[in-house]
Amino acid sequence: MAIILTFVANSLLNFILGLVLAKFLGPDDFGRYAIAMALAVLVNSVLFDWIRLSAARFYSDKTRAEQPRLRGTLDFLIASMSFATFGLLAAAILAGVDFRAPVRLACAATAAGVCMALFDFTSTLARARFLNRSYSLLVIVKNVAAFALMAGGAWLTENPIIVLIGSALSASASLLLARGVLRDPGASALRPDWALAKRFAAYGLPLMAANMFYQLITFANRAMIVDAYGYAEAGQFALATDMSIRIFATLGSALDIFIFQVAVRADEHKGAEESAAQLSRNMSYIFALSAPLAAGYWLALPMFEALITPQEFRGPFAAYSAILIPAMVCFSLTLYAFNPVFQIQKRTWPVIATALVALGVNYLFARLVAPSLGPHGFAWAQLAGYGAALALIFCASLILSPVRPAWGDIARVLGATVTMIACVWPLRSLTPSFPGLIMIVALGVAIYGALVWFMNIAGLRDAFLGAARARPTRNAT
Repeated sequence: MAIILTFVANSLLNFILGLVLAKFLGPDDFGRYAIAMALAVLVNSVLFDWIRLSAARFYSDKTRAEQPRLRGTLDFLIASMSFATFGLLAAAILAGVDFRAPVRLACAATAAGVCMALFDFTSTLARARFLNRSYSLLVIVKNVAAFALMAGGAWLTENPIIVLIGSALSASASLLLARGVLRDPGASALRPDWALAKRFAAYGLPLMAANMFYQLITFANRAMIVDAYGYAEAGQFALATDMSIRIFATLGSALDIFIFQVAVRADEHKGAEESAAQLSRNMSYIFALSAPLAAGYWLALPMFEALITPQEFRGPFAAYSAILIPAMVCFSLTLYAFNPVFQIQKRTWPVIATALVALGVNYLFARLVAPSLGPHGFAWAQLAGYGAALALIFCASLILSPVRPAWGDIARVLGATVTMIACVWPLRSLTPSFPGLIMIVALGVAIYGALVWFMNIAGLRDAFLGAARARPTRNAT
């Protein structure tokens, strides 16, 4: 629970940071920052994500004790890729590669991407060992430093390069705290196990390819908007996209970082049958979060835009967000409900195929249909891509896996969400005010939470009561 609460707090701070950066940079420079940050995330995904995913799947307290060279191999790989990334950057600059951005901005984006990757890898090690306090400390330090350096840099300079440098420094600062806590006795990056490295590559590289395809959707859409409408419109699109991602994908990650490790532990200690049961429960948990979140965000969108979105972004923000809300639901369900089924089974080709289809559908829609729809056509392209991905991975899971969604839970979640919408709908037309926004959020949470408790959706009531009964027992011992 501490890990989930930390991740939610992290999401909230990043959400606020995105709005602050948009306000201080303005649409044009925020568009430049958004292109560069998309490049940083692409660097992270393409070059490093396979190592992080391998750590999440194979590193644990058990392997730490029994296979110390496993950690050493992970450390060797992450260090090697860090040096190789900067080497590739230098070679690309000398070769005259078009980064879709000034060279200095591309350099800052690459540095930010590498530092983000190192932070993600380190925090994954802490989560894999369930070191809740260490993980929380990492996240808190990074967020405080990021807010000070990135928001401060945007306020003082209005320069996206300075903001990206602040991102790199904030991630680096948090890593200094983890060196002692996460050090493994007997592990050395100088003595990698090449057999393990090949095993990590076989598992992680296909998943990396899938993540790369998804990140290319974001990068390509922003680049195409820049070509067609300029950086300012790209900034408008980027703010709506970033806020939607932070709300849906980040909160989905908050739950996934815990429930995926639970499924891994079940597979490791109890076998495939218990792992499949846990994965089915995980699907219910993700849907129970995504459906009301989408409805609540849509209900609060008019007030959110009027009260919180920077003045220069109002109008386009709501128009883009209304299209992106269902897109992000599809994205979250694909990544956190269905992809883990194949990750646990170490059968990664359906994950790659799904992501490639998403990229292809998005690109075709953006090229063939989006021009007739104006800049909003790129949001529709993203919805088409993510929707196609969800449909494909759902069908693949039915055909290739014994894991099935709990249809009763799905029906109850939909019923509770529709009831929440019906009760909160009249508040959507109120004059925007902070009390009105708080009322929408509070009423929606109260209604949905009560229905979850009453109907015991996904067994959440039983799980809560079981945890409450277990706590006094642990305290007594």
